[in-house]
Amino acid sequence: IRYKTPIGPLRLDLGYQLNPPDQDFFGPFRFYFSIGQAF
Repeated sequence: IRYKTPIGPLRLDLGYQLNPPDQDFFGPFRFYFSIGQAF
């Protein structure tokens, strides 16, 4: 999900691990949040 704001773009990504470790606290999903643009 991407959203343009006056301070810059906001981005939220969701990832899924195909082979997660057995002792993973968060499970197979990961959330990533970023502010600004990639170079």
